[in-house]
Amino acid sequence: MVKIGGGVLQAPGGSDIDAERLARVARELQPHAAALAVVHGVGARPRRLLPSSVVNRRIPASDLEAVERVREAVAQLHREVLDAFVGSGLAARGWTLDEWAVVREGVLCGQRTALLEQVLAHRRVPVLCGGVLGAAPGFRIVSSDEVVRCVATALRARQVVWATDVDGVLDASGAVMPCVTRQNIQDVGIRASDARDATGGMTGKLENALLLAESGVPSCIVNGRVPGRIAAALAGGRVVGSRVEESC
Repeated sequence: MVKIGGGVLQAPGGSDIDAERLARVARELQPHAAALAVVHGVGARPRRLLPSSVVNRRIPASDLEAVERVREAVAQLHREVLDAFVGSGLAARGWTLDEWAVVREGVLCGQRTALLEQVLAHRRVPVLCGGVLGAAPGFRIVSSDEVVRCVATALRARQVVWATDVDGVLDASGAVMPCVTRQNIQDVGIRASDARDATGGMTGKLENALLLAESGVPSCIVNGRVPGRIAAALAGGRVVGSRVEESC
């Protein structure tokens, strides 16, 4: 399974997708397409539309107009990602969050797993993303990283490759940590941007990756902007990045 972060999708200096980079990513995914699911981030464009009323990833029911703007921005981005993948020859089939997921009491707890398995059986690549779901007493922001954990668990993934815009998990000095576990998580240098990211940033990514590791699904966090690294991680080869495992 692969998660393509928003920083990989976006063109330098803007919020539009980088079609050339996505085409290259699609080529790296292609050899593994027969048994691969992809989740992509939403980037800066939808996040800029989030209302100031967001607290603990919840949007009050009174902000329905803002929710609809965010949903439309996510749906548009999702269409652009799918178009880029399909145009590059990847047999992709996409769903938005509300087409396949279930939230109960604010927790992402269900999905139409059989639907995803059927797509995989036909040798097509399911492509999913996060977004906003209705959940009393308002709406719930579901990060793409939460979607990764949910789907990877349901599909019993062998590993998750997280393609980000950095070389891996960095420690406080800025060096790449080769392996991250619960035992050394205190050594991670948290980026200031994480505090401003309503979907969790690297902190949220690591928490979901650690939960996956504890359930038997290891992860590898690599720089998806660097050609070849996604392919190397998927192939199990040596690659600059960070493993996330139950123990190192």
